Amino acid sequence: MGASRLQLVLVILWVTAMARAAETADQHLQRGNDLANQKNWDAAITEYREVVRLRPAYTEAYYNLGNALWGKGDLEGAAREYQKAVRLNPGFVLAYNNLALVLRARGDLDGAVREFQEAVRRKPDYVEANFNLGNVLADKRQYDAAITQYREAIRLKPDSAPIHNNLALALKAKGDSSGAMTEYVEAIRLRPDYAEAHYNLGSTLVDKGDLEGSLAEYRLALLLKPDDAAAQNNLGLIFAQKGDLNRAIFEYRWAIRLQPKNAKAQHNLGRALEARGDLKAALQQYAVACQMDSNNPDYRADYSRLSVTLGR
Repeated sequence: MGASRLQLVLVILWVTAMARAAETADQHLQRGNDLANQKNWDAAITEYREVVRLRPAYTEAYYNLGNALWGKGDLEGAAREYQKAVRLNPGFVLAYNNLALVLRARGDLDGAVREFQEAVRRKPDYVEANFNLGNVLADKRQYDAAITQYREAIRLKPDSAPIHNNLALALKAKGDSSGAMTEYVEAIRLRPDYAEAHYNLGSTLVDKGDLEGSLAEYRLALLLKPDDAAAQNNLGLIFAQKGDLNRAIFEYRWAIRLQPKNAKAQHNLGRALEARGDLKAALQQYAVACQMDSNNPDYRADYSRLSVTLGR
């Protein structure tokens, strides 16, 4: 066989081998995707690792491997795979976004801001990245910057109830209760079954002294999400403010039934029992709250004060 013919044969064999490897890699990728959809993370991870062994430059495989590792709870491993994906494809904005989400989950807020900003820089109309950037800026209590980011996300997607809700949270944190109410109302208009927005609107109405309005919103929140112990506890607070101690006690006890380790509800129940004159039961509730949160000065103070009163 001549040298040129041998070279041609070798090239054909190499191309065939690469084609088979690519086909095999795609098959492993599909199997990995199917397993990931079933939340069989370990098996999916095995398939994705085989993909990148066969095709080390397969960007999607690194991204999917990162997703599977995140699903398993390995945030550090997920971050590594997303970083590989963006090194291979610097325009892969989905990978920047997920990398930032993982960094946020790990508590690296500065790193999360950096990666979200990179995703937005590369794709300014990427709604999710704009929204997520607003969320992490709010985590950092940079509310002005967060509000700006939320407004940009709303400009891109005006019908997103969660964005309106989170904008309202940032506005409320800045002291703009009226602006917050406007955004909560818009979130509810867009999604009437949005329990979180009803709850948040109820809390804002309390701040404005509208107890009846807040009662209505908390009740709607509970109608939509019956296991919301925080909303149940807040109902108790409203009834206590209205002077209806028996109803307040009922609501606190229901909140505790939903979430037995809810120290706030335990403490609030103690205060309502004390206000009703049931001092021994109140002291017992204060003790439970202190056991759950021994560092809370209000819980300790109420327990100590009532202990002295009862001569304990």
